[in-house]
Amino acid sequence: MKSKLSKEQAKCILGEAPWDKKFWACDGRAYSTLYDLEDALKTMDDGVFNYHCNEQKNDFANWVEYVIGDQKLTGKMRKAKTKSTMLKSVSAHLKELEKCCSDSEQKLNKKVKVSNK
Repeated sequence: MKSKLSKEQAKCILGEAPWDKKFWACDGRAYSTLYDLEDALKTMDDGVFNYHCNEQKNDFANWVEYVIGDQKLTGKMRKAKTKSTMLKSVSAHLKELEKCCSDSEQKLNKKVKVSNK
């Protein structure tokens, strides 16, 4: 059974992590949002990816679960074994979150228009 995120939940997930909870990669780069992670995965060296995501651990999924708070994306990320698979999962999920935010706006606008008639 799919649970639908509220606009507020989606906005929170799309928001910025606190400074002290940024994801710090082994190459010194830091990520504060899922957008940052998506951009990083596009150009990340395979060595950096494999350092953070391997048979023993998945630091990216842990950060998304415990800092960003997105359980659905966490599940997808834990299944990803390659950088390209993880990038596809993150990118697709970002589009879903953006759609959730815009759908909520559209529904609200429709309600306002109907109630103003």
